[in-house]
Amino acid sequence: MILEIIATTVEDALAAEKGGADRLELISGLSEGGITPSAALVRRVCGAVSIPVNVMIRVRSGNFAYTAEELSVMVEDAGNMKALGASGLVFGALDGNGRLDLAALDSILEAAKGLPVTFHRAFDAALEAAFGATGADGSARTASALGLYASLGNRRPVARILSSGGASTAIEGSAVLATLVRASAGGGPRILAGAGLSASNLVGLIGKTGVGEVHLGTSVRSIMSGVDRVDEEKVRTVRGVIGSRPA
Repeated sequence: MILEIIATTVEDALAAEKGGADRLELISGLSEGGITPSAALVRRVCGAVSIPVNVMIRVRSGNFAYTAEELSVMVEDAGNMKALGASGLVFGALDGNGRLDLAALDSILEAAKGLPVTFHRAFDAALEAAFGATGADGSARTASALGLYASLGNRRPVARILSSGGASTAIEGSAVLATLVRASAGGGPRILAGAGLSASNLVGLIGKTGVGEVHLGTSVRSIMSGVDRVDEEKVRTVRGVIGSRPA
């Protein structure tokens, strides 16, 4: 079981690693859903930890439909991350109709210089655009999710998809996640389950979906000396719930 933790500072990164995280998603602007961190932060975090650091490529908060100028900034950021020590990139984009913007993704993949890419929850936003927040017929939603999955699977090196199964939380989207996990067994992008996960519900999610990677953010944070930080003990608790680090 791979445990990925969101980090926003060097202190977050160190606490997550000490607590048992296997990988970091490094972002700035946690309350905004994550935007690209500074070059200095990327370099310092990558130099401070021994676990992989995947860096968010997102020029702003809000929706995932980007202008040509915004995309050009993200392409340049993506091209710089390997030299800064990043292990991978995290990216997602939609067109004006809420569909996956595969042309934008291809631009990032070309700039990434071989770094693996996680397609983030723009995947879920595309499902919501198709069916609405409350969803439609479960089989139709699942079929749409599989179609989106297939379109991303044709693009290398998309290594994984961060998803809640198109629902507000991964628990609510567990049926779709289970289908995507089964699809990934054929060698496509891995499924990284995220949204609303904590030590109290991870075992149930893993049992329902068979997912092999989980992504946690706010549930492993605490206010420490007036600052919102990753809590090493909370990460350690999650690690204990899902089992020891992979060999």
